[in-house]
Amino acid sequence: MSGFLGSLYSLIQGYGMAFLFKVFGSEYIYTAIEALIITIIVILVMMFLYRHKIIKVNKKFTSFILTIFALGIIISLIYVILSFIPALNGVMNYISSNSTLFIITSIISVLISALFLLVDFEVINNCIENKISKKYEWLAAFCLSFSVIEVYIRILNILNSVKDN
Repeated sequence: MSGFLGSLYSLIQGYGMAFLFKVFGSEYIYTAIEALIITIIVILVMMFLYRHKIIKVNKKFTSFILTIFALGIIISLIYVILSFIPALNGVMNYISSNSTLFIITSIISVLISALFLLVDFEVINNCIENKISKKYEWLAAFCLSFSVIEVYIRILNILNSVKDN
């Protein structure tokens, strides 16, 4: 089942992005290529850090990454809840329209996504070393592809916001 859903997700993501670039024209194609190059660089840097054990991926590291991720979700939920309070509309509009704050939070998101790449590398490595079933190896590879797409989209958002400013 995960093989089918993963393939379907990848197909939709690929055609969706191709459709968006076709619709919005050539003004975004260079930004997309820049984002792709930066994403490849991020992946290579993370592979280097993982391979040379500069960053050691263990249970403590994984817990830290998941905690930061959960904290980001909680902060986002608090933001959404506060945006419904009429007395805070001015503050929330300022936060929403502040491009510097957006870029800072986007860079933090890219860092978190890049650190998830390290966790994915460790999971794949453990699957191979422990000779785990092929279905779990495929699921680990799918998680890696999801992380790569996440890094790409976050970098694309940063580049578009910088370009708009």
